[in-house]
Amino acid sequence: MAQDGSVESRAHAGARAGTWPWPVGIRPAWQVIRPRPNFALTTQLRQWAAQEIAADRLLPWLAVAYGFGVVIYFTAEREPAWWAATALAAACAAGALLLRRNLVALIVSLFLFSIAAGFAAATMKTAMIEHPVLHYPGIMAQTPQAL
Repeated sequence: MAQDGSVESRAHAGARAGTWPWPVGIRPAWQVIRPRPNFALTTQLRQWAAQEIAADRLLPWLAVAYGFGVVIYFTAEREPAWWAATALAAACAAGALLLRRNLVALIVSLFLFSIAAGFAAATMKTAMIEHPVLHYPGIMAQTPQAL
């Protein structure tokens, strides 16, 4: 049997297509629980982050974090106070300024600031366009001649 695994060597060695030893959809219990070999989550995350930073592709991710802050605003059960959202964004901005000497801390604080800024922007926009709800819809239904 050929050792290099190429298609030509398998064809010459008389290899043939085989079937799974169990039905497709059913796996033995040890393969469901066992993680993939040679995969460490923290190592992979560090490599991905290093690639993003080295390629100067970190700025678009800040926009994604900003949008995530807007999504958090829309998932709130009740309307947050505008002053609390802006205070949180200001505190995150101050934290980013204070942590600028450590690269990892700066990046994390910038992402937290982007999330807080998105949340604060959505809260402030809602506060700016806030208006009272009309209690009598019949007033708007009248014609201009009747007023």
